[in-house]
This record gives sequence, C-alpha cells and structure tokens, in this order.
Amino acid sequence: MSEYQIIKHCAPTLAGLKTGSLIRVRLSDLDEFNASIRAMSKKLNNKGIYILPLISFKSFVLLYIFRPSSLAKILSNSSALNLLEELHYDVSSIGGLLRSLKSRLESYANNDDFPHEIGFFLGYPSEDVISFFENKGKNYLLSGPWKVYHDVCSAKCLFDKHKKCTNIYCKCYNAGISLERLAVSGKHFM
Repeated sequence: MSEYQIIKHCAPTLAGLKTGSLIRVRLSDLDEFNASIRAMSKKLNNKGIYILPLISFKSFVLLYIFRPSSLAKILSNSSALNLLEELHYDVSSIGGLLRSLKSRLESYANNDDFPHEIGFFLGYPSEDVISFFENKGKNYLLSGPWKVYHDVCSAKCLFDKHKKCTNIYCKCYNAGISLERLAVSGKHFM
C-alpha cells in the first residue's frame, strides 16, 4: 500500500473534513502489507488518524482510515444510535461500534446485505443515512459519494469541497509534501 493511495482515497479525512474513508488495498504480500500499515500508522496516529483493517477478501483488504475524535460524535447522535441499536450494534463505545461494523461486514461477505449504516462511520449526514434505510435506497434527490435526501445544496458544496481537497492533496504530495505534513492534527479542527 502506497502513501499516494492513502492521499488519493482519504484526503478529506486527512484534512479533517470527514470522519473516515474506506480504501480497498490489493493484498499480494502479507508481511509487506503489515509493514506498510505499521509505517503509515506511525505517521498518522500522532495526528489523531487511525487505520483499521475491516475485512479481508480473497486478494484485498478493506481499510478504514478514520478519526476517533470525530467518530465519537455518533455516540452523541440519538437518531444514529437508535438505528445502530436496531441493527444490533454495540453502542457502548467506539470500540464496540467498530467491532460491530466488522461483524456486519463479515456477514456481508457471507452474502448478507451490505451494511449501509457505514455512512455514519464515513461522516455522511445522519439524516441521509437514516433516509437511505427508510427509502430502501430510492427516492433520493442527488447521488454522489452518498445518496442525498435532504440538504442538496450543502451536499453539493461538500462533494465539491472533498473533490477539491483530493486534487490539492494529490498535487501537494506529487510536489514532495509528505503524508505526515498533509495530515492535519485533530486538535486543529475539532
């Protein structure tokens, strides 16, 4: 896994604009993969950003790059908590949420429904995540990184902001700015 992959797929999370990002990484050499995770974790953890392998499929791993300080907001959102409790999540802690998400993804790998509640973990607006469930993925007003059911104007602005952030981060990285310097410390935006 390269630093550029993290930059390209996780820039809004690195910049503090988003709770988390998912990245699918090809798994060819387990030792090399584990070494790269350790190296990147060392660079990102001191900025409040963590890397969690969620699930392994045949030849790839799904990684969750996230900010626990931002993820904690789920625990204070009663609407999100209600839905997660209905889906049998352990909502007692961030660790419980993450273990439950991993379990739901493992069920998905065994031909269960995809856990669309993952939108909470990615920082999508909770009202859109909840409406996605209520509408079974239909009747949305706008489709982009997520399906928008409510504030289309704000969602468009956020889509554009994330895209611009990714473009800027990729250019900066290609110009020689390190992953460590691009990752914004959590205390500056929370």
